[in-house]
Amino acid sequence: MTSDLSNTGGRPFGEPVPTVMVIDLDSTSNHLQTSTDLVNYTLRGKVLPAHRLGHHNFLSCVFDKVIAEDIDLSRCDIKDSLMKDCRFVRCKINSASHAETAYVRSVFEECDFKDAALTNCEFREVLFVRCHLSNLLTKGCRLYDCAFVDCITETHVFESNVFLRCDFTRCELELRTIASNFGLKAQLMTDCRLRDGRLTEPHQFVEFATLDSNTFGNRDNPLASLSVRYFLDGNLLGGNREVDHVFDVKNWIQFARQPASLTQLVEQLTEFLINTYENDEVNVHKILLLHDITRQIVSDRGGEAATHRASISFGGIHLALSRFVEEYLATLQEVTRNSPQSIHLLADGPLSRSFFEEHLREFLVHCDVVVSDVRPHNSPVELILSEIGPNGRFYALALLLASFVRFELRAAPAAKVRIGHSRKKNKQRSKSSSVPAVPEFFEITCGLSSDEQRAYELRIKSILPTTSIVVDLRLAVSTRLIRNLREVIIRLLK
Repeated sequence: MTSDLSNTGGRPFGEPVPTVMVIDLDSTSNHLQTSTDLVNYTLRGKVLPAHRLGHHNFLSCVFDKVIAEDIDLSRCDIKDSLMKDCRFVRCKINSASHAETAYVRSVFEECDFKDAALTNCEFREVLFVRCHLSNLLTKGCRLYDCAFVDCITETHVFESNVFLRCDFTRCELELRTIASNFGLKAQLMTDCRLRDGRLTEPHQFVEFATLDSNTFGNRDNPLASLSVRYFLDGNLLGGNREVDHVFDVKNWIQFARQPASLTQLVEQLTEFLINTYENDEVNVHKILLLHDITRQIVSDRGGEAATHRASISFGGIHLALSRFVEEYLATLQEVTRNSPQSIHLLADGPLSRSFFEEHLREFLVHCDVVVSDVRPHNSPVELILSEIGPNGRFYALALLLASFVRFELRAAPAAKVRIGHSRKKNKQRSKSSSVPAVPEFFEITCGLSSDEQRAYELRIKSILPTTSIVVDLRLAVSTRLIRNLREVIIRLLK
């Protein structure tokens, strides 16, 4: 009988993890081991040529403050390992394969990565200086707070990665690098050049000032369009037909070749959107749209095994987004409970009711509210909205809050009942009015508890989404409408 060696670092499944072996490189000048694979080792110190480090593959190892200068690590495979506070100078990392490995606070200086592959790795505060990245494939990785300085690239190098606050200085990148990764920013590129092809083939350079969405030619790939939009604007606060196309689930199915790749892509998109949301670079509306897309995919349970596996994966993504959705719903509940019969806002515009009726026409009709008054309020004006349809105030608040970024959303519960409008009065109105009660959307199935510790809770009902928050709250609107709201509305009044 053949033992199952998958995902166990070369050990039969179920066998205990061996004792961690510590190698102090400063205390030895000999070849480390006779075996090719080193499993569960911790290495510290400076690498010497006599150590013949490149003769090994490393599995589940830790490189702790390792320094390597002029060391040949070609064809050296590293998997499921950790490199922290390391420094590699003039090392050859040619044709090497690094997978599921984390790099923290480390430096690669003048290293050659020709024909290497970095897959599903994580880089945090890693510096690449004057490195040769020719034919390097970096795929499915996460790069946070990293920097690339004077690096050479012959191909597009990066594919399907998530970047966060990564700087590029005096580097050349291919145009398709922008469209095939999440999180790259033109604002974080200094003296860089973009070319429309490989360095080894005929190509032209494109000026940053001339870039627009059409430059990248990705109209058939909605997620690529989102990457390009973020690269150009530095945020995802805008909205238009192109952005609407991104959050239409039908367009995703069209370009997905097989469930596994679609799942990985959406996982990366989710991480990217969560990063931008926590940095106040995307409004809640887009988080809600993605949450609803995952709900649709989870609810559509096909009979094929591959589809079922994708459904399970999307369930995890849906759950991860649910904690942000709850934050939105909890704020909506708090603001709705404490607001008077009308909505008081600070708005940017003249002291003219007709001006706001024109600029917010689509919003007013959609939510069944009207502009009842416009009052002076220092520099901005105070805009007062009143409902004319059932629950118009509720739907208007839902849409207004959906246009907020996270910082604004967290500040929104400070909107209190104005003097002269007590909760008792509102309560009496709800009892005597024939207007239908506000729909109950607040039986949250996962997220922060209501106690003082605000602990995160998971509840089993969240695994089986049955309703669309986007539809029920009338949030199935164009991202252009959300953009227009952000341009006019400053904040809810306290």
